[in-house]
Amino acid sequence: MERITITRDDQRITPDDQWMGPGHERVDPDHRRLVLALGAACESGDPVAVAATLHPAVTLIIDRGRHADPLPATARGVAASTALLLALFDDLAAGGPATRPATRPPTVPATRPALSIRERSVNGCAGLLVTRDARAVAVLTAATAPTAAGPAIRTLWIVTSPAKLQHWNAP
Repeated sequence: MERITITRDDQRITPDDQWMGPGHERVDPDHRRLVLALGAACESGDPVAVAATLHPAVTLIIDRGRHADPLPATARGVAASTALLLALFDDLAAGGPATRPATRPPTVPATRPALSIRERSVNGCAGLLVTRDARAVAVLTAATAPTAAGPAIRTLWIVTSPAKLQHWNAP
């Protein structure tokens, strides 16, 4: 598996150790920790690590705009959301939409351009910007909810629509 790098750009730590984003919005440290853990899990391709960040009733929503893709646009539950998320990351790294059924476990292409995952403020919350060859290919944001084991990602939104990613690619 080709290395995916996670960086934390434009961050400052305040005296109370809470991250302040580029727009100086206060970010919940548990939310940020979960988003970064999800990014690291996607980097490693480890389905157990991905699943560990997700709420049992998680919903994953992918906004592709008008682009057709054989992968589903939504998934519900930990197993389906984990499989879809890892398949999406494989496809983003390979440079195109999925060509396999969503029910087949994700596979890692032998060669592919490296993805870069950067922490960014997305809608005022900790989020992830995914780039390939210095171009944005996805933006992720999440909502968390409590579980008996602690907070977990309850809803995950991923935008892959090129039209909606234009401003992330502006010079």
